[in-house]
Amino acid sequence: RPALAVVQSEPAPVVELQPTKKPGTDWTPADYAELLRQYESLTSGPDAMKGEVAREALGKVWSYAPNSIKPFLTTARKQRGATI
Repeated sequence: RPALAVVQSEPAPVVELQPTKKPGTDWTPADYAELLRQYESLTSGPDAMKGEVAREALGKVWSYAPNSIKPFLTTARKQRGATI
């Protein structure tokens, strides 16, 4: 049996945390989708953050308190579920 080659996986690209909306403006479906994409990229892969830490990081970038970002993520998941 030939030996299996060990494949060095590329490190996950660093996610650029950047809001797609300004504070005080209404959320659009695209904003929700981007927030969820950023959250999922932070909480998956070999360097995954815990959800609480990821929400804190996103809260700072998106100008929300860590606890107040959670309902936006919930809405984003519901919207994505409705489109599948």
